[in-house]
Parts: sequence; structure tokens; C-alpha cells
Amino acid sequence: MNQLIEAKERCEAEGLDMTIDEIFNSVVPPKSGYVQDRARAAEEKNEELTKQIEELRARQYGIEESLFQRIRVDVQEHFQQARLNVDTPSWMHVETFNGKTIKTTVTYKASITDQWVTQIILARHEARLTVVGLGIKWKPHQNSYRMNNKSTTLQLCTDNKCLIVQLFYIDYIPQSLKDILMNPNFTFDGTGVGDDIQKLKSEYGLPCSKSANNGEMAKSRWPGRFSRLGLKDLAFQILGLIMTMKKPLHLTKSNWEARGLSDDQVEHA
Repeated sequence: MNQLIEAKERCEAEGLDMTIDEIFNSVVPPKSGYVQDRARAAEEKNEELTKQIEELRARQYGIEESLFQRIRVDVQEHFQQARLNVDTPSWMHVETFNGKTIKTTVTYKASITDQWVTQIILARHEARLTVVGLGIKWKPHQNSYRMNNKSTTLQLCTDNKCLIVQLFYIDYIPQSLKDILMNPNFTFDGTGVGDDIQKLKSEYGLPCSKSANNGEMAKSRWPGRFSRLGLKDLAFQILGLIMTMKKPLHLTKSNWEARGLSDDQVEHA
């Protein structure tokens, strides 16, 4: 400050017309190139450190997210294993398929079976025709040339609700299950459903009044277009649905006599 005052007085004494900025620059010279380079380097270093901090935060978030996913999978596997180790007569499995939530009830209790079937009958009592998907599972023989084992599960599905009845362990066959199978307002559909119905009748005394083999219907409707297509192929060819769910052979040949079915088996069924 004293330097500025002295410079101003000197300019006035010498009759020099200078602005305050000019006087300031004459007293305090501008930054040298070295100082400017240091300032620029410090600014660049600050930007680099800021970028590194952001990357570390993103990496930390990714690690936390990955850890969360692993923990979630571990918890799911833990509860599934706990369920398999405990005698659970009924439970609910929820999955999403083509954007649609499917709720599957798995049970070997006649009372739960009766409740599910009765709800379907009451909900569709005014409908002239209701199509219900039907399928069965059994534990395959090690020797594929031998006759099939007794059916262990019956799968029924309509809209977004499915039922897997573990016939192998059920306490008794409820009358409502017999009624819905013989109800003329219900048509039971599936690939090779005729063989499944015959097997149910011979093994459990469960006849069915109306059925439709979707594979045979597709061949009849479009001759020459379909030969031995499965449900996955028919869904894509007719409805345009892409079934991403895989059905590996080890699940097809898995132990369907197990009292506690795994989540993979339920999705497969």
C-alpha cells in the first residue's frame, strides 16, 4: 500500500497522468511465466484429483452393488435350501415371464389344492370356455427303455396363476380337482396332453372331459408348417412369444419325487 501511495505522489509531482491500474502494474509486475505455469499445473492437478475421486466413488458403488447382488443370491439360496430341508406342505413361487408376473402354488395338501381349484371355478363360472394348461412330471428311469414311473406332479395354469400338485405325497384327491377336470366349460391344453391325461386316469383315477393338444391343433391349422415342435417353438411361431427360460436336460431328468422341489424345478414345470 505504501508503495502505491509513493508511486501516486511521484506521478503527480512529475505531472504524469496515470490510472490506478497503470500505477499498480508499475509497482507490482504481472506474474512471470514460471508462476503462470505453476498455477496452471496446480489447476490441472486439482482437476485430475477430482476425476480420481469420482472414479473411486463409482468403483466403490460398483463394488457395493456387486456385493449386494452376491448377498442377495446367497440369501435366496439359503432360504431355498432351508425350505428343502424342512417339510413344507405348501409354498408360493413368484417369477416374471415376458413382463407378466406368474404366481405358482406348490403343495401336497388337499386343502390347498381344493382352495386353488375352487377359486378358479368361481372366477370363471360365467365363462363359456376356459383354457387351462395341463402337464405332469415323473421321476425318469435310469434305463430309458423301461416304462415310465408313476406321475409325481400335476401342473395346472390359467392366466397368471399356476398350481403344482405333488400327487405323489397328497393326503387325498379333493373332489374339486375331479370336478374341474370333468367340467365341460374347461378345456385342458398342452403338448402331448392326451398321454398325460391317460396317465392321470390310470394312476390316480382322474379322468378329463375335454382336452386339446396344441401341437396337433397347430399341425391341423397349418399343414406342413409344424412337425415335432415343442411348446417353446409353438409359442414363438404362433404367438410371437420368445421364451427365454431354459429347460436343461438335467432338470428334465431331475428327481421329481422329491418332497421339496427346487425353484429351478418349479420354473421348469
